[in-house]
Amino acid sequence: MATTFTKLWHDPVWSKVIATVILAVGATITTYFFNWWPEIGKFVALCFSFALASTPIPNWLIFALGLLALPAVILFGAIGWRTAFPPQSTPPSWKNYTTDFFFNLRWQWKYDPAGQICDTHTFCPHCDFQVYARQVSAFQFVDHIAFHCENCGSHLGEFKESLALLENKTMRFIQLKIRNGTWLTQPAA
Repeated sequence: MATTFTKLWHDPVWSKVIATVILAVGATITTYFFNWWPEIGKFVALCFSFALASTPIPNWLIFALGLLALPAVILFGAIGWRTAFPPQSTPPSWKNYTTDFFFNLRWQWKYDPAGQICDTHTFCPHCDFQVYARQVSAFQFVDHIAFHCENCGSHLGEFKESLALLENKTMRFIQLKIRNGTWLTQPAA
């Protein structure tokens, strides 16, 4: 029962229906059981007679000027509230950390719905051109890759390992920076 009510309370339509029912029950209880109708009627009659009363300045004009001044009062109140209670800034999410420099390369990646790193890509740190690993070993069974930028001609490095191992090592460095919080202090890419 409690979980059903909780689901209904968080639903945008049903929450308004529940709030309306609560207000209607509260209004019924206060007006009928506490006999407030005569007091409400007196208050309305008093407001009406005040609006029509004669003073050097008509009261309806004072009321209209008060309504015109209301936005300024609200504005100054909001400024005062914001000054007294400044908004709390929310810390950046680690899921916004999607680029960094490792092994003389700029890496970019995404996160899958489970929060795992995926779609890693490498870029030249000098001209931001996407670069790919080339096998430079003379032997087929020896892993030796190199990165070379075809745009600016920069030789970006050689690694005596496979691209899969280099990507795995990079992912572990990314995870380390997320765990220890150093991703927050990384220079902007």
